[in-house]
Amino acid sequence: MEMKEQGDELVQLFTRHAANRPSAVAVHDGDKLLTYGDMDVASDRVARRLMVAGIRPGMLVALALPRGALACIAILGVLKSGAAYLPLDPDDDSERAHFQLANSGASHVVVADQRAPDGLAPQPVTRTTPTGSLPPGTAYVIYTSGSTGTPKGVPVPTVGVVDLLRSAHDVFALNDHDVWSQVHSLVFDVHVWELWGALSTGARLVIVPPATVRNPYQLARFTGEHRVTVLSQVPTSFAALVTALRRVPAALDALRYVVLAGEPVRMSSLEQWRAGRMSPAARIINMYGITETAVHVTAADVTDFAERPPHPGATPVGLPLAHLRLIAVDPNTLRPVPPGDIGELMVAGSSVAPGYLDRPELTAQRFVRLPDTGAPNTWYRSGDLALWSHGMWWHVGRSDDQVQIKGVRIELGEIETVLRGCPFVDDAVVCAPSYPDSGHRLVAAYVPAAEVAPPVDVQAVRGYLAARLPPHMIPSAFLAMDELPVTAGGKLNRRAVERRWIGDREANTCHEHV
Repeated sequence: MEMKEQGDELVQLFTRHAANRPSAVAVHDGDKLLTYGDMDVASDRVARRLMVAGIRPGMLVALALPRGALACIAILGVLKSGAAYLPLDPDDDSERAHFQLANSGASHVVVADQRAPDGLAPQPVTRTTPTGSLPPGTAYVIYTSGSTGTPKGVPVPTVGVVDLLRSAHDVFALNDHDVWSQVHSLVFDVHVWELWGALSTGARLVIVPPATVRNPYQLARFTGEHRVTVLSQVPTSFAALVTALRRVPAALDALRYVVLAGEPVRMSSLEQWRAGRMSPAARIINMYGITETAVHVTAADVTDFAERPPHPGATPVGLPLAHLRLIAVDPNTLRPVPPGDIGELMVAGSSVAPGYLDRPELTAQRFVRLPDTGAPNTWYRSGDLALWSHGMWWHVGRSDDQVQIKGVRIELGEIETVLRGCPFVDDAVVCAPSYPDSGHRLVAAYVPAAEVAPPVDVQAVRGYLAARLPPHMIPSAFLAMDELPVTAGGKLNRRAVERRWIGDREANTCHEHV
């Protein structure tokens, strides 16, 4: 039975290193050191077992596995069989997880099983409803949350991942001596960047234990001890890491790149990083990206960035990667806006997915043709607001992060940017929950600065904002928190903040001003 790896360009990025440097360490997971040769042999066995189980090119295999060496072997094995993979959280038994498995059309799910060869067991999936076919050339499918409440599956093309890795060489000086950390869950697409950034360059991938990922002090120490050279971070996590390093410095002299993605970069974190000289040789690269366009879209070196934002709350995302094009359009007419004007960011290129699984109406809304742009291919409507200024792109916010309170439209990100500059605040998030008796209200959750003796005076925080923002942008409620809640992917969890505010309000324990 012949495997399809010869025709899979993504897998070939790995197998060339397995052939040339089989004894080099590919994955370091706790006390396990797997070489490129080990990974090649183990993934071959997984691919053969999948094909014996009936897996054929163009099918989808779900992976209910935690981050780790087994997951890396399983991903390689699935791709070598010619199939695509769907990452699932093995600890998630929610209705949403079951929907993903049923909706995706996955024929099998691979789970960890110590009794099985290589510790992996493919199990058939039984379903009661028919599903559509997977687009040809799909590498993986990831589900993202939808505004309708129904998750939508994104089939990402293999060519898009390969072109992402090739374009990265225009931004990074990567080599086989690098040590990449993997900190992101498989259900968050940054895992693709971490995994293939390492394996496509012959580098080492170090799996960061879950408890270490959640503890910035442990993460700092782990990064130094393992001589990590490429560290990916969501800006929320990076802010916590910077705070930890300010209190307990760690030796990060091997670090070459910190890659920020998933949220707008926080300029205050960069200033603290520079001021503390936490890793003088490391470059901080801010990469804006979207699941629908294969992880990363743009890159900006913000290590020494000091450019004045062209719009309050705007953050620099730089230039598009070589295989992609960007434009900003009027969201109503889809006509390009002039440089300097804010518009909805649209992306075209080989990384753009062909649409959503079995969601033709939503696909037609978000994946569109723009005949006047000179690009015949599909453009993806990101829903992000951006502008072109000072020779680069700037991210301004989400169109759905704009809220209207008492007839006035407000950008939550603009308030957050000002609040994070407050000397009494280490971190902050602003949301606008709706309450039955008062409609939408601005609520600010903040982590008091460690250097300030508790308790932090809420009126002092409010006064700081009042000196810099108009009255209608001053939050009516403030929540002091030990840390901001985050999602499984490390992003700020605004809904958790809203639930906390509603609970505190009902208990009459929140600081609120009407």
